[in-house]
Amino acid sequence: MRRREPLDSHPRICDTAVDCISHTCEAEFRLKGFGFRAILDHGNGGTRVRPCDACGSRSVRPLLVNRLHSYQLDGQAAEWRYNLLACEDCGLAFVDPEPGWELIQTFYGDDYGPYDAQLGPPEKEAYSFKYRIARKRYRPAGKSGPGAVLDRATAEAVELGTGKRVSFSLGLPLQLPKDAHIFELGYGSGNWLLAMAELGYRNLYGYDIDANPNSEHRLRQAGVTVWHGEFLKETYPAGFLDCIRLEHAFEHLLDPIAVLKKCRSMLKPGGWLVMNFPARGSWSEVVSLEDHPTLDLPRHLYRHTPESTRLILIASGFSPVAIEPYPVAAHLTMVVNAWRERSGRRPIPLRVGDVMAPGYALFSRLTGRGEHITAWATA
Repeated sequence: MRRREPLDSHPRICDTAVDCISHTCEAEFRLKGFGFRAILDHGNGGTRVRPCDACGSRSVRPLLVNRLHSYQLDGQAAEWRYNLLACEDCGLAFVDPEPGWELIQTFYGDDYGPYDAQLGPPEKEAYSFKYRIARKRYRPAGKSGPGAVLDRATAEAVELGTGKRVSFSLGLPLQLPKDAHIFELGYGSGNWLLAMAELGYRNLYGYDIDANPNSEHRLRQAGVTVWHGEFLKETYPAGFLDCIRLEHAFEHLLDPIAVLKKCRSMLKPGGWLVMNFPARGSWSEVVSLEDHPTLDLPRHLYRHTPESTRLILIASGFSPVAIEPYPVAAHLTMVVNAWRERSGRRPIPLRVGDVMAPGYALFSRLTGRGEHITAWATA
């Protein structure tokens, strides 16, 4: 397997002043034989690179370079090249240069997996074992007493035995009353909102980009209010929501702080923001970043850490309640199998990964790493 190189072995981009006769120039760095070119701005005599969105640091290093996105523009083939950089202070990884809104629309098509309505039929999901355990897992958030404590202990035992985790984004909304106002930012297939409607939740709202028109009709038929377009340019009522959910949407946001600030304005005082998204720094990522199933460049504009998440939430006006990385053992199996395939070896059966899951989950938690992060904050 690929050896993990120490951080100091990678080139750094820093804010050291350099002499330059123009306002912009190119600095070239070398990483594993590839040319990495970063555009530096020398206004006011200093060298500036795009700062980290979370902590503002300009100390970054390249993770992946010279990536290519091909797309169609007015019927003509076009290309966009980009890099994946990482902040050396808070750990946030981000795509650079930052794409524009119109370019982002080309990242998504009808074949994008999360738009597939056939994944997890909502009428089955709503009454599934997963949803029943999710309701028990966070019941203390809505109720107290011996019954609630027993429910939580039961759900935690299931987590321990399976090596899986119930995210805040699944469990907490199920604690809310059926008349709660709940909004999903980036509804994808729409199946979660439809499952909540199946369970009797009556005030449901959703937003997705224009590139995802297929789920809108089904949601409207179920009584869900739907918005699309550019989120930051849409107008929403202020202070009327009890909960906003981002399920694997946080990593797609073009301007995460601006989006979360708008979300906060939509929530009632004390309202919940619940999120679930890929994390940077898992053990499976240590094995191979390029083979990781959550990389999904350039759609995933960010790879977050607990610290970058905390800083972004605070900058957006939220009060973080919990930010917890958690393991997904299946991702480790996928990464290892990708390496084995390149080596001409047979893949590891997925059932082996299932057997390994409890041990891998325990090891990841003890070392503070995970493939995903689940976060809960209040307005």
